[in-house]
Amino acid sequence: MNKIRELMQGFSTFLENTAFPIFLKKSRDASHKYASYLVKSKSFTGIMSGVLTLINSLSTILALAILSVLVIEGKVNSGSYLVVIGLLPNFGSCVMEFMSHKAFYKSGKELYKEKLGFINNLIDNNNTYKMPFFMSNHAYNIASTEKDNNENNDIVEVKEIETKDICFNFNGKIVKINQDSYFESGKKYGIIGESGCGKSSLLKAIVGEINNFDGNVIINGEMKDKSSILFYDIAYVNQNTYLFNDTIKNNIQMNLVLSDQEVSDLMQAVKLENLDLNYMITENGKNLSGGQKQRIALARALARKSNVIIMDEATANLDEITTNFIENFILDTDAMVIMISHHLSDEIKNRLDGIIKIS
Repeated sequence: MNKIRELMQGFSTFLENTAFPIFLKKSRDASHKYASYLVKSKSFTGIMSGVLTLINSLSTILALAILSVLVIEGKVNSGSYLVVIGLLPNFGSCVMEFMSHKAFYKSGKELYKEKLGFINNLIDNNNTYKMPFFMSNHAYNIASTEKDNNENNDIVEVKEIETKDICFNFNGKIVKINQDSYFESGKKYGIIGESGCGKSSLLKAIVGEINNFDGNVIINGEMKDKSSILFYDIAYVNQNTYLFNDTIKNNIQMNLVLSDQEVSDLMQAVKLENLDLNYMITENGKNLSGGQKQRIALARALARKSNVIIMDEATANLDEITTNFIENFILDTDAMVIMISHHLSDEIKNRLDGIIKIS
């Protein structure tokens, strides 16, 4: 149950890193493991209950038989016999309980086959999921294919991003983005503004993580469908980093296949060279500092080599020296970079192609 809870808490991390097939596999494995324990427990309980019921029933029948002989021989009075007969309903109830459980199992099996039998069709011979019934929109239609395979024409290479008249409604609170924005391939941008002004929401609207907004997001000159998700071409570093109970290497590579050297190079790039790539992370990085967690998330984003890198307060918990190093490292890439920050140093400002101030 802890494993299933961990997977659900980190669901957005799988989505943002285009590792949804891994989520399906891990959740299925965890569910099967839980179900197997449950079946063993229920089976043991059922067997013990059946054995005890059988013993009780046989004991009752044997007691009645012996008592009947004793009554016939005059060794026991009829009153005692009547008392024992009063125990017969217990025997009957045991038989009825057995019959009802058998009927319940049979009807449950038929109901599963009728309502959920299609689930069996989602599993192929390799014991992995095929396309689930709920994966119907743009992002999920390509979830089973890695970006590096380059086999799916639906994957969008983002070269230009434009937003117009974006406005959010958060439970009656209207947040209007006071400035339209334009982002161009290979260029670097900063978004600044006070907390609550809509900076993070603007980026989530661009990538498709939220779609309850008014206004338009335009990708490569075409209006973006609000239901489409662009995580396959955009490396998104959320301010709420989530790490899994696994090695640092597996937390960085996610659904990619990286060599130890490639992971080590990424760790060095984000100043994590003092950690072993096979170091086991406990639940959500409890054995790491906040800064180490964020740097792993940054390495995870860099590993994808995307055309667009979005950083939402990604260096918030890092010291000034490490922050400057990482931000400069990312600005040295060829990708379009959009970073949100409460404070941009003068050095970083001078390297940006544009700064968007939201109030």
